[in-house]
Amino acid sequence: MKKLSATLIATLCLWTLGILTSQILYAQTRSHLEYAFGHVIETSLGCAFTCNDNGFVPGPELNLRYTYYWGKHFGVYGNIGGSINPKSVTSTFSKLDDSYNYAPLQYRNKKIRESYQSIVAGLAYRLDFGAWSFRPRIGLGYGEYKCKDYSYYRLSSASTSDTPERVVIQTKRPNSSIPGNVCFNANIQMAYSPTNHFFIFAEISGTVIPGMVNVCESIYTTESLTNDNWFEGFINLFYEPYRVKELIRQDETQLQIGGTVSLRFGIGWNIGLNRNTRHM
Repeated sequence: MKKLSATLIATLCLWTLGILTSQILYAQTRSHLEYAFGHVIETSLGCAFTCNDNGFVPGPELNLRYTYYWGKHFGVYGNIGGSINPKSVTSTFSKLDDSYNYAPLQYRNKKIRESYQSIVAGLAYRLDFGAWSFRPRIGLGYGEYKCKDYSYYRLSSASTSDTPERVVIQTKRPNSSIPGNVCFNANIQMAYSPTNHFFIFAEISGTVIPGMVNVCESIYTTESLTNDNWFEGFINLFYEPYRVKELIRQDETQLQIGGTVSLRFGIGWNIGLNRNTRHM
């Protein structure tokens, strides 16, 4: 909950900073470009940092956005995007019960593969000065969090057994505190137009998903694989050295989804009349 609150506060601060900065820029640049309203299409690549109970994890992100400006400064936008945020299983061991020794699986599920997707619509603001354009946005939409199942071994420090227990973590369907996993988004963009129609940009964006997902933790006993002949021994080189034997316990908890903070770079296209016509 603390991480979610921090992400939400950071997102609101980004939006507030954008509005204050735009007013300062407007006061200093009254001779900005002539403005022609219309349509804008943008695509961007970036790095998204997730913020949830599994930690702060970077990963690649892709976004596609459409904006329509109906007047000199204001418009509406729609954005669809997502990120993939892999994390090593071993990075979570420090948060677990220290009465056990932990180890990742030998061949499979050595990464926690998280992903975020969102569809957002909202209000856009635009202020042109010279070839530059300052464009903050704020929106509301649907957000989704996914995490593939992963496993690891654990063995009690006091145990005399030669075989560890295997822990399997499964993320189940969302159980959101807000219906439909509503998400909030705010971003600040600075664009530069080298030509009338095309522009490049950089932006900082924050997305908050104030929901929860159910996480099931299953603990199994294991047994060592025995190789009765050379062929089985060869095949087992590509599998785990321990085989799941019996379910000991199964617990269910909840994970705070949190959100992402992103740094993006991209290219945009001003369609039709929406040109950055320079003053000569």
